[in-house]
Amino acid sequence: MDKIMRIINAEFGTFSEVEHLNNRFIKNRTKQKLTIDAISPRNKFQVAYQILIRELRRFFPTIEKHDCSLDDASYLMHKGKTKSGPLHNFHDIIDVLHVIEHIMIELQCSVSLMPICSGITCQYFEPRTRYDIFVEAVQKNVAAFSGYFAVNLVKSIIKHGKLQPKFQNMLVLAKFFSKNPSLASSIKKIPKSAGFSLDVFGPAVSDLIRFQYF
Repeated sequence: MDKIMRIINAEFGTFSEVEHLNNRFIKNRTKQKLTIDAISPRNKFQVAYQILIRELRRFFPTIEKHDCSLDDASYLMHKGKTKSGPLHNFHDIIDVLHVIEHIMIELQCSVSLMPICSGITCQYFEPRTRYDIFVEAVQKNVAAFSGYFAVNLVKSIIKHGKLQPKFQNMLVLAKFFSKNPSLASSIKKIPKSAGFSLDVFGPAVSDLIRFQYF
């Protein structure tokens, strides 16, 4: 699936140099930075976009309630502002990258329980296929997880045309560990209390480890 997009780098820090690009950023709040290369041709992203949005609306029904303001700072290729939700289609790859930003925001609010979270998606001038995403975060492990989860969720939907159940399982388990952090060291005791069968629990934990939750 790396033929669709690839994470080049992931970092956790304040990145104060981007705070002026979004007036909703809280000064000196930590953020997750994700650098992504879009590998697939532009038309593949355009074709996949409507399927992606359909599946995300089912998985994250609150995502369109995000207050999203697109301007020249956050959307380098598209001028003008809008106060509607984030699921726009400007017929470019950045649509998909911007959705990744909002999935990450959704995870900060649903897993880390942040009441307010902001982000920004920036496109490189060179290479044009590279993007930086910055999303406010307060827990380093959830921040890292949100980036890997969001990118792999989007890649999976583009590849399969629908949401794979393993992502739902991962999200349920991530929320469970967030509410019960002391149980993270007692893996064998968790399946029953988390409502998982053993055959589902094992792969979900493996995916959380792979996506850097632990």
